[in-house]
Amino acid sequence: MPNGNVNANTGEQERGQRVPLATGRSALVYPRPTGSTATEPTVGTIIDRDFQLIETMRCDPGSGVALIDLHLQRLGRSARALHFSFDPSLARARVVASTPAAGGTPLRLRLLLFADGRIETTAIALPHQAFDLPPVLRSAQPIDSREPLQQHKTTRRERYDADHARATQRGSYEVIYLNERDELAEASRHNLVLQLGGRLLTPPLSSGALPGVFRASLLARQPATVEERILRMDDLRHAERVFLCNAVRGMVEVRCNPDDAPL
Repeated sequence: MPNGNVNANTGEQERGQRVPLATGRSALVYPRPTGSTATEPTVGTIIDRDFQLIETMRCDPGSGVALIDLHLQRLGRSARALHFSFDPSLARARVVASTPAAGGTPLRLRLLLFADGRIETTAIALPHQAFDLPPVLRSAQPIDSREPLQQHKTTRRERYDADHARATQRGSYEVIYLNERDELAEASRHNLVLQLGGRLLTPPLSSGALPGVFRASLLARQPATVEERILRMDDLRHAERVFLCNAVRGMVEVRCNPDDAPL
């Protein structure tokens, strides 16, 4: 496989740098085009591109997915960055078609986008869960915030899924990660939010946090009380409250003892 894409304007092949990923695979990262104002490199063709982009949504009876626009915006950004074909109108239609009738059961709807633009959706019932400060653990192994795919939600989630299963076996609701700089980053299936001094603080994307849809909604709706900030273990120790959030469960308050044995 050639290490580059063909430039549609010049016919010349753009050269990409092969970057190893934590999953054991590699990616081709292309330089920014001349005149581009982008601050990040573009992740191009993925070697052995055997993964899909994911959106996981809460779909309520009658009303559908409340955050559908944010889901499609994130999916579109990742599709452009990773050179996936994407038709947002088709994706929206698939989501609408999956909406249960009024009076039905809320669903956890999972949408997969393939590189060639194919879309698959699966839905399972989302039973009501009453959370009473469930415990969470800290991972002993950091994530790498510099990994090219860290900012995209993909099916390459082997580590996250394995850690979540291990945490569940230990009676924990979730597992929280630090990055290579000892900054708090995220959880395996949630973004992290700490309450400190009456404000809600969440790690920035530069710390390795996935650009979560509920997180984006929270930052947009409550800019006076929610902000991004680099957070460390001392912040977790002194937090008044600790929350995890995602588009399926919303905000879940949890308890985390930073001095517990890590996962």
